[in-house]
Amino acid sequence: MAPRLFAVLLVALVLAPAGQAAVPAPGNLHPFLLTSGEPVAAGRTYARTPSFAWSKVTGAKSYDFELATGPRFADNAVVWQKSGLTTPLTTIPITLPWMTGSPYSFYARVRARMPSGAASAWTPAYGFRLKSPPAPASLSSGLNPTPGMIRWTPVDGATAYEVTFLYDLGAGLSKKIKTATTAADLREYYTLHNDYFSLASATWRVRAVREVAGTTSNRIPAVSYGPWGAYAVTTDPPISNGQVTPLGAVSRSRASDILSGIPGPGPDPHELVPGFWWDGDTSLDGLGACPAVTLATNVTCPLYHVYVFTDEDCVNRVHVSDLVGSPAYVPRLTEPLKLPADPTKLAEVYDPTPPPSYLMLADGEEGGVFDAGGDELFAAGMDPNLPPTGEEPLPGKKLDRRSGLWDNDWPNGNYYWTVVPAVPLITQDEKVEYHDVGFAEDMCEAGLVGTFGKTSAPAIEKASGVPFVSGMTSSGLVRGAQSAKPSFYGKVVVAWRPAPGAATYTVQWSKTADPFTPAGTVKTASTSTLLNLKDGVWYYRVRGNDKSIPAVKQGMTWSDPQYLRIVPRTFSVARALVG
Repeated sequence: MAPRLFAVLLVALVLAPAGQAAVPAPGNLHPFLLTSGEPVAAGRTYARTPSFAWSKVTGAKSYDFELATGPRFADNAVVWQKSGLTTPLTTIPITLPWMTGSPYSFYARVRARMPSGAASAWTPAYGFRLKSPPAPASLSSGLNPTPGMIRWTPVDGATAYEVTFLYDLGAGLSKKIKTATTAADLREYYTLHNDYFSLASATWRVRAVREVAGTTSNRIPAVSYGPWGAYAVTTDPPISNGQVTPLGAVSRSRASDILSGIPGPGPDPHELVPGFWWDGDTSLDGLGACPAVTLATNVTCPLYHVYVFTDEDCVNRVHVSDLVGSPAYVPRLTEPLKLPADPTKLAEVYDPTPPPSYLMLADGEEGGVFDAGGDELFAAGMDPNLPPTGEEPLPGKKLDRRSGLWDNDWPNGNYYWTVVPAVPLITQDEKVEYHDVGFAEDMCEAGLVGTFGKTSAPAIEKASGVPFVSGMTSSGLVRGAQSAKPSFYGKVVVAWRPAPGAATYTVQWSKTADPFTPAGTVKTASTSTLLNLKDGVWYYRVRGNDKSIPAVKQGMTWSDPQYLRIVPRTFSVARALVG
């Protein structure tokens, strides 16, 4: 019988029976922060948890990935593991502890699994280090350029900062506070004894805080803070006598300052809530000295309130500062000062008898505080009517205070701020209240007002128009995007750079860019996430979430919608001759 030519479709994905042939292990296992294919960090050292990618194994159904603190992957050393990965890449959705190892502190490995159940050998352990970023550096050492306020350099990826004021370290006297910005006022040193800096200086240290997510498999702790910065010693000049005069608002979220002078607002908006500073000790009417009824307590006056408004007439008040004695104010995530509520406590704050003694106030509720019109005041984030966010505090911890400010449509919108003095008052029933001795509206009308813009930075998820997204290409290799409109097979990792002020991030995806109609949402404390999208064209966007915003909605600016195409998986087709 003459040979006949048959066209036969042969699927290239042919599986050998289990045990018939060894399954090859994946190759090229490597970490990355933004895109697969980027240079490995020097010394394989990372400040943030990286993602991982590896080479595809032909015919593999899935992959198993493990991460451990030792190259032998002892059961108690495994910190995270994942099976059933269908694309050769993964994120690590937990915060890993900073660890020192020799030569490495963490080790990753991966293996392939075939549809038959056969598995390859594990890849050789890939070692890397996780090291905290450098500590913040003081911008306020020596004679203070912004009296009443200390400042420091930002740390990439920090979600907040902790400052410890070292009153007398040898005697165990210190106090730690928390702020969302790169500054803190010196209220502890000034309040009710504002001559402190005529005799002494302030010693302090600062460290960055990061948001911690998830738990390692072996329960090894991951701390939420970096190393302490060097000791800093700050000296302030005396507060001038005379009318209170605003001097400026300043913040630093990147390499240089954002400054809003008077009247402002300055060329750029603030990405973090600024610190405010001023000089002077009396209202427009010359008020600010301690009332006669308080003279026996020896305390000094005045104290100050900063008010922030959305209108130039200073009527629509949106932010009330803590009551501070310092000539500067920076919002805090911790509570305001617990002001003395009775004359006896007030008299304990300051004893001017040489050598003078100063009581640095602890934190808590301020007590009875009133504006010049007699209305009771609550410091930003302390109003009992503030709507809840639904977030639950960690065991033994308090939620951070929501003392921030909303974005205000810069450059079309501005905030207006001024400062008024306040004094303690002993009431007839022997209680201590604190009252403003000037009206904010009058200060604004007199031109003693500053303006500034506030915006939130979008999460940067691309460079030169090319997004930070990685996935599998038609060649079977995992690599980062090469164009503004990338295409990949299967799951993808999208990444972004940290946004100043963001504690967490939200990622959404939509089938259309305009209108952007979310088809899915994920929230993460990391700067990358793994997306499992169906085939077709998608658009995704990223934004940070600022937990200091005094509202339920705390989302920051969205990044622009980014194009992404997921290509259907196909099988190779071949022809064969059958005789």
